Amino acid sequence: ASGFCQQGVCCKSACTGTCMSCALSGSAGTCSPILAGADPTPTTQCANAGGTSCGTNGLCDGTGKCQLYGTGTQCANAACAGDTLTPARFCDGAGSCKTVTSTLCDPYACGTGGVCNTTCQVATDCTSPASCTIPSGQTTGSCGKLAIGSPCTAAAMCNSGFCAQTVCCNSACTGTCSSCDLPGTVGTCTSIPGGQAPNPTTECTAQAASTCGTNGLCNGSGGCQKWPSGTQCAAGTCMSGSATAASTCNTSNVCTTPAPTNCTPYICGTNACKTTCTANTDCVSPDICSASACVPPVNVSVQLAERDLNATDGAIAPHFKIFNTGTNTITLSQITLRYWYTEEGTDGVTVATTPIAQEASCDFAAITGNCANVNMSFVQVTPAVTGANFYFLVGFASGAGTLAPGTNTSDIQLRFNKTSFSSNYNELDDYSYLSTMTYTTTTKVTAYLNGALIYGTEPM
Repeated sequence: ASGFCQQGVCCKSACTGTCMSCALSGSAGTCSPILAGADPTPTTQCANAGGTSCGTNGLCDGTGKCQLYGTGTQCANAACAGDTLTPARFCDGAGSCKTVTSTLCDPYACGTGGVCNTTCQVATDCTSPASCTIPSGQTTGSCGKLAIGSPCTAAAMCNSGFCAQTVCCNSACTGTCSSCDLPGTVGTCTSIPGGQAPNPTTECTAQAASTCGTNGLCNGSGGCQKWPSGTQCAAGTCMSGSATAASTCNTSNVCTTPAPTNCTPYICGTNACKTTCTANTDCVSPDICSASACVPPVNVSVQLAERDLNATDGAIAPHFKIFNTGTNTITLSQITLRYWYTEEGTDGVTVATTPIAQEASCDFAAITGNCANVNMSFVQVTPAVTGANFYFLVGFASGAGTLAPGTNTSDIQLRFNKTSFSSNYNELDDYSYLSTMTYTTTTKVTAYLNGALIYGTEPM
């Protein structure tokens, strides 16, 4: 009688609204909302938009509308990328997927399955600059910042907050000649030992030694080293016979120049006084060069007398007087005499082909210290020269004193023989022999100053 047939029953009204029905139990014939969670009639009234949309779920909500996905419905999976964790998202029950707040996994990195790592096995399980520390005997560990002494490239990597000289340090370590990477103290800011380069090397300027300033190295006390005392800061000079030695840095790092010295009796060499000579021009006049030494000019003459005139006996006994004929005092220890003679063989006639041992004696010397300051020796002449295969060398010790100009030594009475007077000499053919017992000037006894001939003529 109503004129409406809906959902297979006679209905009081047309009942065509969404999620409405006239066939509900307990209200048949009356158009009523379909119960929440029940399918609509027809089912096409409510589409299932899927849980990720948080929209309609294909069912009715009990109020005559299509039901929306509820608040327990997950609309987005949890995600973890790098070290950022985004939790799962759920529907708000009003048709929207609720927003969430992302969090950092720090000091861990993201693991698999969209979650943060909670342990580590390798460094990549941690978020840089944290590192993986695994206790001894364990297979997994925990993430944290680097310990003091660990290699680093940034302060944020270190638990101390300081990265200096590429290691985690106990301080900023920015002082001059300080370093955190020294052997034995890695991780502790320590003064660089003296004599070593700073880090960086630009901390200490390498000034020239002439300044006595910094030399580019560290001093071991957290400062730049200066050129040490004694360092040459200027070359020596020698001009007009006056030499100034090289200047050196003192303990106050000032370049000090020593007092000049007089080169006499030598002249200047290259930036210094000469100390030897090769010619008289190397000496300050009137000094002369004798045996590589500059000495006052010396003029001498020699007188010789024979003790006896027996020229073929077992001894030769020359007596000498040395005269200072110059104007400068002579130091006798610089003077030597040579008495030239032949040593005969055992027959006392022919010249010995093999030397025979000889010995000398001083009978008297009118010099300071007498015979104690007279030196005597024998020197073989090789090859033999006319009238000599030996010379009798006479010299004087330092205690012999000096010989003033215009004076002479007076008697120096010497003799020599073959050991134990084993055989005779023949003096008649000796170069220096004079057949007189009266002191007579001779040029055949030669005299030397420091080894250089100054009087007489040597045999040829």
